[in-house]
Amino acid sequence: MKWIFLHLLLAALPGLATSYESARVKITAPQDGSEVWGAFKVRLEVHNFFSSVVDPRELNAQSVEVFLDGDLALAIPLGNRTRQFHILTIPPLPAGQHVLEAQSQLAEDLAAYHVAGRKDRIRFLSHGEIQRPIGERTRTQDSVVVHKRCFNKSDGQPWSKQERWNASETAILVIDMWAFHGCQPAHLRSMEIARDINRAIMAARDLGVFIVHVPSSGVEEMWAEYPEQRERMMQSSRWCMSEEGCLSASLRHAGQSVEPLDDEPTLPIQGGGCDDGKTEAPTRWDDESHYQNRDIKIFPLDGLSDSANEIVGTFKRLGMKNVVVTGVHLNECILKRPFGIRQLLREGFNVVVARDLTDSLYDSRDPPYISHRAANHLMVKHVETYICCTISSHDFHQLNE
Repeated sequence: MKWIFLHLLLAALPGLATSYESARVKITAPQDGSEVWGAFKVRLEVHNFFSSVVDPRELNAQSVEVFLDGDLALAIPLGNRTRQFHILTIPPLPAGQHVLEAQSQLAEDLAAYHVAGRKDRIRFLSHGEIQRPIGERTRTQDSVVVHKRCFNKSDGQPWSKQERWNASETAILVIDMWAFHGCQPAHLRSMEIARDINRAIMAARDLGVFIVHVPSSGVEEMWAEYPEQRERMMQSSRWCMSEEGCLSASLRHAGQSVEPLDDEPTLPIQGGGCDDGKTEAPTRWDDESHYQNRDIKIFPLDGLSDSANEIVGTFKRLGMKNVVVTGVHLNECILKRPFGIRQLLREGFNVVVARDLTDSLYDSRDPPYISHRAANHLMVKHVETYICCTISSHDFHQLNE
């Protein structure tokens, strides 16, 4: 096992108008008989704050520059009032001392708006262990303990079961958490869920759980910003296509919506409506942008796809066994799409839904004429009875304790 030794020096840089924060890491590459020390990763955290009089979109000249042994290695653009994490891949290094440094750069015409001392932070975070190159996930012995809840089909009685999963064999799907939903109540609920999802996946990601972001119809517009996450999924799809039996016949011939499972009754609520309380027809959904909500952070080792072939292919290539589904909406895409829970079960995965990280799309003017909260409860119970168990996000929040 190889290790790095990190010594962090955090300090403002007085006298430099365009640099207001820096962090430095001294790396000791050990003499282990090899000519170079293998590639590894360091996580960089940046948290900056500017006066509210500055439009965040105008801060294009703000960035963090990363230097390795004095040479510029990377420039990262920043926005206003943001907290960002970046996984930096350090190339193989000769044995001896090396310096990794990050400096926050700010254009002089914006310096006056910087609020010094207000949550500013730039630092390197690393557990010290060398990881695989980008594109390969680090295998880990960390485990995830979940508490599954279901209902018996025969008598309707609840039952629960605790399971311990290998984190490296577990994936979380974040489905259709768009930045904007045309139905206002659904949009507001989605905004709340987004923050909860981000907290959960941050904890899960640290243990090695694979996170896949699935913004239906939004992948194309996000591709340029997240090329690495897209390439990871497309590579696995190409691999899967060449492996006999990787994709089931039902998935290869699946359309936009998959059939219900055997013995699954009709859904207890009518979906697709907007519970806006108005008497006129529900507002038409906005189809101009399906970019994912930025409250849900996307890391370099995550995946980005809305293709069932890519998602299933990636899971099988990486040896995934357990899939946790989050996002919206439970009675629509989470249930019916080819990357949803019905088809994932047909592909042989151990699937659960995070019941408090999802929502249903329902209009109380439609059958069975109940409140949205009651309708969502009915939908969760339908899933727990006829499709798969659910878990609580509380299981994720306990991961790092």
